[in-house]
Amino acid sequence: MKYLFVSLLFIFCFHYSYSQSETIEGAFNQIKAKINGSDRDCYVVKYLTGDLDGDGQTDGLAFYACGIKGNAGNASAGQGWAVFLKKQGKFFHKLTDEETFGIIPLYIQANGVVVSEQLEHAKDDPNCCPSIKKTRKVQLKNNTLVIIQ
Repeated sequence: MKYLFVSLLFIFCFHYSYSQSETIEGAFNQIKAKINGSDRDCYVVKYLTGDLDGDGQTDGLAFYACGIKGNAGNASAGQGWAVFLKKQGKFFHKLTDEETFGIIPLYIQANGVVVSEQLEHAKDDPNCCPSIKKTRKVQLKNNTLVIIQ
């Protein structure tokens, strides 16, 4: 009985660690410590799926935001995009980009273009509340995210 329990425990643990990269959420959780660093806490705002690299497989994108670790206030410490490509049924982390700050992904088109929204301040807008919304298109090219419009 003891060996059966140990065997079942091993199978469960092995399956759990293997299956983490079978979902975008699991793949993001595997890299979250690197994104957080020692001074901030990050969380996913939204996940998007679509074929980002043109290989016919459903890839994933995690749009995340970060706050200063231990700060209960509204102190932003950045945001970014984490790109995961699907190969052999698993999601692999391809890149993390925090240069897309202020660009919010909305959906992924069939051609791999990420349609996004960028908020900008009008002349009289308060810091909290940008009023100008612009559509941006972002694409994965040569292992980087590039704004194409």
